[in-house]
Amino acid sequence: MLVAQAGRVVVALALVSHYELHYARLLGVGRSFVFPCDAAGNVELDSLSERARENYLFARSAVGVEMSLPTVRAAPRHFSN
Repeated sequence: MLVAQAGRVVVALALVSHYELHYARLLGVGRSFVFPCDAAGNVELDSLSERARENYLFARSAVGVEMSLPTVRAAPRHFSN
């Protein structure tokens, strides 16, 4: 990625390889849920396992009752040596 900055070009590495949709518990007790998504927060249901799909549908239906509104998080790229 190239970034123009004050008349000069700076090369920046794209450190994001994917995104995650995060649902947190409203009361902070219990587990939160994280699902792979795109930058807009769209989850590809066909790519999830049956259990993950059930968890996703639960989290989505429990927003405002048990779960917070989801947030999209950039997941850092993992580099291997």
